[in-house]
This record gives sequence, structure tokens and C-alpha cells, in this order.
Amino acid sequence: ANGAAASSGAKRWRRGLELDDMTRETLVDLLNERSEAGDVQTCVCVCEVIANALGTEFLDGICSTDRRREWYWWYIQVLHRLQLWLPANELIQGSTDPAIQEMNKKSTSIYASCANCRKPLVGMESHTWCAKCRAAVSTCVLCHLPVRGMYVVCPGCGHGGHLKHLQQWFSKGQNVCASGCGHRCDFRSFLGMSGLGVA
Repeated sequence: ANGAAASSGAKRWRRGLELDDMTRETLVDLLNERSEAGDVQTCVCVCEVIANALGTEFLDGICSTDRRREWYWWYIQVLHRLQLWLPANELIQGSTDPAIQEMNKKSTSIYASCANCRKPLVGMESHTWCAKCRAAVSTCVLCHLPVRGMYVVCPGCGHGGHLKHLQQWFSKGQNVCASGCGHRCDFRSFLGMSGLGVA
């Protein structure tokens, strides 16, 4: 009963705002002023609140899709520069704009740093050895040698190694991480889903 009353109240609230030209003009003025100031964060936040509270139809009456797309694109770029990957990804995934959703499909990046000195790993030679401290970057938990080529890692504990070695380990019925950390890795389903032949 409380849910129905809340839903009914929200519909009345939306109806009241939809009919209020002064509210619409105020929102248009706010978005124009913030856009002129280069404040894409506020523009995107206002658009998100309007879309969630009043729906995209109301939002379409306030500003064009192209203009919103530009705000979102620039705000996502700001989040990336600040290395706020998760909020940027959530904004992209939650977008109703197909052009914004495509951003995840076109430019997926993985940023890594050396566990020893924390220097960012950049370039092809950095996949095996850190350019600053010369520590091995990705070593196999089973053979303890640097991994060249495909490095498989457990997202739960962060340990990994050579694909072939991990296939052998988990094909023997093991379900605990080979590093000895005690984590119950789900490599069997990961490797099985990838069609890499783990029984």
C-alpha cells in the first residue's frame, strides 16, 4: 500500500512539473548558463536528475540530444583524466544514448602499474619487466617465470599466470588459487566459457 501511494504521489509530482513552464524555463536557463561556463559536470548531473525524475521526454523538451551527447562525452573525458574509471563506466552503461553506450565498445583500456615501484606500465616492453625497477611484472604463480603473451588473472585475488599452466592446474580438479593465497578462483568457468578446453 505504501508503494502504491508513493507511486501515485510521484506521478502527481511529475504531472505538476510537466505543466509548469516556469520550471522548464529555469532548467533551460540553468543548463545554458552552466554550458556557457564550461561546467559539463553540472549539465550532466542536471540531465541525469531530470531523466530519472521526469523521464527522457521531459528532458528532450529542454535540450537536444546532440547537446546532451556533447556534455556527456566531455564529462566522461574529465572523469578519465581524473582516473575515475568506475563512475565513467557507470555513466556510459547507464546512458540511453546509443552513441554514448558505444564508447565502451570502441575504447576499452586497461591501465597497469608495477606492484614493486608503482610506476605506470606503458609500451610493449613493460609487459614483462618494469622499465624503472626492472622487477618482473607478470609472473606465473605456478612456474614463477615472467609471462609473455596471454596472461590469465583471477579478478578475485589478482593472481595469474600462463594460460597453459592454469588450464593444467584447474583441469586436475583444483579450485583454490595456485599461489597459496587461499582464494577460491573461478578459473574453471572462465576458461570453459572462453572455449579454451578446461574440463
